[in-house]
Amino acid sequence: VVKHSGEVNLQHWYLNSLSITARDKFLLISALGFDLTQKNLFAPLLVGGTLVIPAMDNYDVDLIADTLQREAISIVNCAPSAFYPVVENTGRNGYPFPALRYLVLGGEPIRLNALQAWLEHPSCQCKVVNSYGPTECTDVVSYHINQDNAATVLPIGKPVCNTQLYI
Repeated sequence: VVKHSGEVNLQHWYLNSLSITARDKFLLISALGFDLTQKNLFAPLLVGGTLVIPAMDNYDVDLIADTLQREAISIVNCAPSAFYPVVENTGRNGYPFPALRYLVLGGEPIRLNALQAWLEHPSCQCKVVNSYGPTECTDVVSYHINQDNAATVLPIGKPVCNTQLYI
């Protein structure tokens, strides 16, 4: 059973680790039933930030890219395969989305080579976060915030607050 205390701990970690404030704008592109969605629904509401939910029935990379640019989105959390297509086309309006502070990825291994050109763009200020954890543990149990855009591998990192990792 997943407990409410796990959700509270998750939000505490998320807000503090990414220094989320009322100025942040979140783009929700994951399904409501996906475990990583919970962070993005509640985090901006807890600090008075903005939650942007694009009107799309199916995945629409053009709409996502346009929304990133138009709304000056600062935080995106999704599966890596949902974000790769957004940065593949360097000619997209708004590329490289300079307002984006954090790209939080989870749910599958991250292929940094698919993000490399975007991360190395001089106007890209975004940090990639590798978040790892099973749904049964309220989504995230470890994380690594990439400080080196030339990195080729992201570790699963350190445990979120109030948790321990056992290997």
